Amino acid sequence: MDDYRRRLRFRDGYRIRQEFDERLRQRYGQQHHQPFQAARVLDGQPLLPRIVAQENLMVVHAHRARQGGSASGPDGIRDEMLSHREVAGIYRAVNREILDGQFEPSAARHVPLPKKSGGHRILAIRSIATRTVSAALAHALTPFWEAIFLDGSHGFRPARSTWTLLTHLERIWRRTSGSN
Repeated sequence: MDDYRRRLRFRDGYRIRQEFDERLRQRYGQQHHQPFQAARVLDGQPLLPRIVAQENLMVVHAHRARQGGSASGPDGIRDEMLSHREVAGIYRAVNREILDGQFEPSAARHVPLPKKSGGHRILAIRSIATRTVSAALAHALTPFWEAIFLDGSHGFRPARSTWTLLTHLERIWRRTSGSN
């Protein structure tokens, strides 16, 4: 790669990091203590070790446990059944497994939920550790993806849905049909 392309690549990477930091500041303020805070890329340090650090996983675990969703996974363990020391031990082991490339998400416990229209849908409930790792990755990567997604993209994004897309399309339609 020639020097010009290398400089462009560095500049774009720097710009993306600046946008990422600015969006975090806008969304959570200067002193944000969100679970994904440790996931920010600084000075080219690897992202994964920061996301799966034991301390970060414990913060995400506490945040996730406070929000609910404490159903037991296939192992039968619920959040309230674990002491602080046990949680620390679990996430210390999970951290090592992930960094060694040995971590595998747990099998899911499948729970059928009835639908109003008849029939049922299956809810897959994973273990506490798997849910926490998933939440840590989602919290860490969502601001990065939000910074690069197009504004018109509404699928599977925070505070966006089919309804926000329809509202957006209606605004565009009214704007364009009003000018004809």
